[in-house]
Amino acid sequence: MELVGHTALVTGASQRLGAAIAGRLAQAGMRLAIHYHRSAAAAEQLCQQFIAAGSEAIVVQADLGDWQQTEQLLAHVHQQLGTVHVLINNAALFDPGGVDTTSQLVWQQQMAVNLQAPFILLQQFARQPGLRPQLNGSGGSDSTSQVYGKVINLLDRRVIRPRGGHLAYTISKSALWTLTRMAAAELAPHIQVNAIAPGAILPAPGASDEQFTRIAAAAPMLRAGTPTEIAESVLFMLQHDYITGELLCVDGGAHL
Repeated sequence: MELVGHTALVTGASQRLGAAIAGRLAQAGMRLAIHYHRSAAAAEQLCQQFIAAGSEAIVVQADLGDWQQTEQLLAHVHQQLGTVHVLINNAALFDPGGVDTTSQLVWQQQMAVNLQAPFILLQQFARQPGLRPQLNGSGGSDSTSQVYGKVINLLDRRVIRPRGGHLAYTISKSALWTLTRMAAAELAPHIQVNAIAPGAILPAPGASDEQFTRIAAAAPMLRAGTPTEIAESVLFMLQHDYITGELLCVDGGAHL
């Protein structure tokens, strides 16, 4: 599938990994929909940078914890930029808590943003008029294997090697990995669905530099990754039409 001139929606794209991914897709010639929840100033600044560099970009706001707002998000992008051909589910919450300490609110918020929102967006993505060939009279789809859309879900190495401290987050991301595989099988061959699992790339909000350095050094590659390495991995997955239902760990071997 050609990327140049096609539209990508990146959730949580105003900063951190989302901004790096959006920037790389803009460099690849895509039109960008930059989603944000509260970081309006950062999203607008990023959008203006893309426009100044010759890219077409817009900002779209939505609370991904709200079903209705999430359900309307893709339609808003479609109205301004046309059919969305690439969906990057990057936005996530990362709240601590174990079996004894995870509250009802934390559980619900993690599931809503990390699992429910990607499902809603994937569903709306697949339903877009014109994205996939129309069903033929016998109920089957077009016989060709052309790819018309691509979805990448940002997961976490914890789906391979769970660790304590972030129970609801880990479960939500593990369920998103299951959704990735099920959707990949159901939506093939015209829509690819894959996942990327970053390792220690940026310190988590509230984490000390010492904590981050210790976690990064524990990986077999003995260092932290970079947002650029995640963005390049996303581009790699988008450039290949024969990969679907796959999880790419970009974590310096930490999942091992």
